[in-house]
Amino acid sequence: MTELEQLRSQIDLVDHELTDLLNQRFSLTELIAAIKEETGQPLLDFSRETKVIQKVTSSINNPELADSIATIFQVIMDESKQQQKNLLQLGEVRK
Repeated sequence: MTELEQLRSQIDLVDHELTDLLNQRFSLTELIAAIKEETGQPLLDFSRETKVIQKVTSSINNPELADSIATIFQVIMDESKQQQKNLLQLGEVRK
């Protein structure tokens, strides 16, 4: 196996782990949607999003990656909000 193939194999493993973690995250956001529905809280919480971005970017070892990682997390949060919105509209929020 070439060095390139070895590195790609490692990336495949990381991708698998990321997929598992994203599945977990989306399961949690579904539960959060149920709580928001029960308590009448708004779907959007910009202060929470700001805190999440600050928290993840503060733990980055390579500051040159901060903008890219912040963008990725913003997309994850945007997709989480869309998932919550869809579940609430369809009445499919699990409790």
